[in-house]
Amino acid sequence: MTFSKKNMNSIAKQKKYLADNLIVENLRTYESNQKEVKQFSQSKYGNKIADYLNNDAWKDDGDNNTKVFLVRDRKTRKIAYYYALNCGILYKELRQMK
Repeated sequence: MTFSKKNMNSIAKQKKYLADNLIVENLRTYESNQKEVKQFSQSKYGNKIADYLNNDAWKDDGDNNTKVFLVRDRKTRKIAYYYALNCGILYKELRQMK
C-alpha cells in the first residue's frame, strides 16, 4: 500500500494507515535491537538524529535517563523512526521540593 494523497484525504484514514503498517517497541525489547540501531540513518539534514540512536540511546535507556521507542514497518521490521522521552528535569525538581 502506498501513502498517496488520493487515499489519505482524512486524518482518520491516515491514522488507520499508520496503525496498520507500523509497530512501536521499547528499544531494549530485543537484544538484537542494539545491532539494528547501528544501521539506522537519516535521509536529510545531517546526522544528529541518527547519531543519537546509533551512539547514545542504548546507554541512556539502560541508565533510565531516557526512554527510547523504535517505530518499525510492520512487514519488514525496518526502523522507520524513533522517539525518546526524557523527564529528568521534572524528577530533579520534585526531589528538591521534598
